[in-house]
Amino acid sequence: MALKRKTNQDAAPAEVAESPSEHFSIGELLEQLCGSDVELSHQAAERLAKESDETLSDAIINLNECQDEFVIDILLLEGQQRASDMVVSAMSDLLASEEPGVRNRALELMSQMPEQVLPIMPELLANPDKDVRILSMNMLNYMPNHQIVPLLLKVIAEDAEINVVAQAMDTLSGAADASVLSAVEGVKARFPDESYIQFLADNLIDQLTNQSDS
Repeated sequence: MALKRKTNQDAAPAEVAESPSEHFSIGELLEQLCGSDVELSHQAAERLAKESDETLSDAIINLNECQDEFVIDILLLEGQQRASDMVVSAMSDLLASEEPGVRNRALELMSQMPEQVLPIMPELLANPDKDVRILSMNMLNYMPNHQIVPLLLKVIAEDAEINVVAQAMDTLSGAADASVLSAVEGVKARFPDESYIQFLADNLIDQLTNQSDS
């Protein structure tokens, strides 16, 4: 009697190896995210990137002290793709990070999503951290002039930090027209003893006046 040759169809199906991350809770994954075990942190990032907006937002906030570029990128790129209000808010929290890689990557990606970031700009420009306010103004360069000018006028009229006002004046120079001249004159009156602000204001006044005359 001839033996029947075993075919591939008769073979037992191969088992798909499970990632170790499948056995961890969300809380454990968040703890592993920026830990010393690189393999675990990468697997945690990949798993968390597939979770709900709420969990993704928690993971993004946990990047605050992260130095692993893979982890930073996989979560922030997923955040940029989803761009929900919750996720964008979480990304904006990273503008206060002490880690340059985290802070700069968040700024870069948020600058590419102006429509989603614009609604939270008033909040960012009122942040207690002056460095966050300055960074946030960099994103205004990617938004329509008619939407950013009112925000900038509020900054130069109310913010007490010289560097913040200076950044607002610089951004305003590329977006405003002669209709803001009185507001710029107001800045000169607010900071009569600050030579740098006086210099910026005078230059902006000259620029806007020349534009209206041409």
